[in-house]
Amino acid sequence: MVTLLESTSGRPILDIALTVAREAGAIARDRFHSAKEVSLKSDASLVTDVDVQSERHVRDALAGEFPEIGFLGEELGLSGSSDGIRWIVDPLDGTRNYVSGLPHFAVSLALADGPDVLLGVTYDPMRDEMFHAVKSQGAYLNDETISISRR
Repeated sequence: MVTLLESTSGRPILDIALTVAREAGAIARDRFHSAKEVSLKSDASLVTDVDVQSERHVRDALAGEFPEIGFLGEELGLSGSSDGIRWIVDPLDGTRNYVSGLPHFAVSLALADGPDVLLGVTYDPMRDEMFHAVKSQGAYLNDETISISRR
């Protein structure tokens, strides 16, 4: 299913997802040591202006490549259809760490078709570690195959 989706640029969907995650991670990394606007969401979790900036970047980049795919973001909510294929994004996974100056956070995004996850990407910009998996194609860390321990 993932290979059937056509981007406006003709690039493979996984390549685009990896690039967009890396770009969003660069936004967070570049702002890590600078002042941030921090507020509380209705559920009392933290949100920063960096979360919102990063999610806007991801949303705009993915919509430019795949205008027909819906989007569900932690900060900006739903756009497009909530049924069928949609991107699911946490633009700064680990906001509390980020606000506290702990360099343990990531950009997380997935492509889902209903309840079925087609691909997932998690990028740790402080360690430059890119994890990704594509349904039925395995999981990778920086393009090297990873697997669960036999123990």
